[in-house]
Amino acid sequence: MKMDIYQEVFINERKDDFNKIDYASWFQGRYFMEAVNSCFNKKAKYPTQPYSYKNLEQDGNVSNELRAEIAAKKFEAFAEVFNKKFENKNK
Repeated sequence: MKMDIYQEVFINERKDDFNKIDYASWFQGRYFMEAVNSCFNKKAKYPTQPYSYKNLEQDGNVSNELRAEIAAKKFEAFAEVFNKKFENKNK
């Protein structure tokens, strides 16, 4: 039983790692596309600063799945901090 929990945590961590690599690769492809586009099209400009989550959300280029994942990660971080504070109060 105990090992199942560790295995599940390990698998979830690997999935998170894969999602991070996948997202980073997507960003790299976006930068590459902008670079190639700016070489062949005089009107296209390569970005002068890095893209950010906020800029993408404002442009509407972030999928609903990614928005949900970001919200879930934020909530997970909040819950961890809250639980640690709660545990420290009860000690």
